[in-house]
Amino acid sequence: MKEKAKQKRPTTPYDDVFRTLIERCRKSTLLFLNEMFRNTGYIETYTGDEKIELLNNEHMGELGKSGADKRISDSHIRVYGRQAVNEFHIECQSTHDDNIIFRIFEYSARMAQEDALENGKLQSDVLEVNFAYSGLLYLKDEGNTPNELKIRIYTPGGAAAYVVPVVRMREYTADDIIDRRLYFLIPFFSFTVYQKFAMLERDEAQRRKHIRDLDRLLVFLQQEEADGKIGTYESIELAEAVEYVEKALITARWPNLKKGVNAYMSGKVLEFHIDKVYKQGREEGREQGREEGVLFTALATARSMFEQGLSFEVVRKCTDKSVTDEQLQEIEKEITGSLMQG
Repeated sequence: MKEKAKQKRPTTPYDDVFRTLIERCRKSTLLFLNEMFRNTGYIETYTGDEKIELLNNEHMGELGKSGADKRISDSHIRVYGRQAVNEFHIECQSTHDDNIIFRIFEYSARMAQEDALENGKLQSDVLEVNFAYSGLLYLKDEGNTPNELKIRIYTPGGAAAYVVPVVRMREYTADDIIDRRLYFLIPFFSFTVYQKFAMLERDEAQRRKHIRDLDRLLVFLQQEEADGKIGTYESIELAEAVEYVEKALITARWPNLKKGVNAYMSGKVLEFHIDKVYKQGREEGREQGREEGVLFTALATARSMFEQGLSFEVVRKCTDKSVTDEQLQEIEKEITGSLMQG
């Protein structure tokens, strides 16, 4: 009997947010990669302006044949750095799972296999496979998550090993996120106090402190956008992601916390949209101001020419097209009437 194709593991709202940030928030992703790999020596430090290419994150078995068992990784991207072009595979994990290291290796092997097939890396009977830089983001941590993962591969020709760095949300404060410009972690900030929800539910002072920390992070994000350090649309994506995660994470089990955070977030996200509309309005206003300035100058020049006795045909030829014939005729009529009265 044929073995059934393995089903993909169920996703969570947090997986969805993670994938959305990878896809839409370039600067946030690049600065997050700096943080994740900063102690490995594997990659250069990114500025946040490098190009990111989204790669296929659905991986087939049996040399890529359709119908085989399929795996969907949380991310698979290529970054075009100043020193090198690197591929990354980052997984987002809500809780500890002993099998995660097997999945990371399996995804990485399939990515390397697909890359070799697509890019013709079989030459002179030598197959070259390049493994992506893998990393892991742990959202919840009950004290049993590792500091890092290691993969060792033993082959007949020798051994190879590499580190899979781990980022754990519980290790970050609001100050850490602000100081290191870790925009990517802002939507997941409430995971830093996840184990304290019962206390936050009971203690209004602590609950208010958590909301103040959320406010500090979002005000920081607004200021970064105002200073041109992050794009308007990216800042909105991040703010909306915060609201989405908060609604999924803080359930009805914590009514006081839920009420306080939801009330704050609804108003704060609205601020981001208002800022966007205001900024667009300023841009449109500047453009409108330039257009109005051209029209004002053209009308004033036309009036001066009519006052000097020049004909309509001459004024028309010398006047900007933003001024209509009707406007010129009205000015000519006004000037002619004034001269006759004089």
